[in-house]
Amino acid sequence: MPQRLKVAIKKVTSKPQINGDNEDRHHMISTAAYFRAEQHGFDGVYELQDWLEAEAEIDTKFYR
Repeated sequence: MPQRLKVAIKKVTSKPQINGDNEDRHHMISTAAYFRAEQHGFDGVYELQDWLEAEAEIDTKFYR
């Protein structure tokens, strides 16, 4: 995982408000997916893959 993505995820999740609220989860996933897409130059080719990988990462770290 690129260092910039790790830093961004840490910033977003440093004080997560995880209380079962899907809004918090969605925000963390969308932020992680954004930085993944940035690595591809926002070409849109990997949009679904970026989202699914970000979702798996956030769920693994905070919801399992």
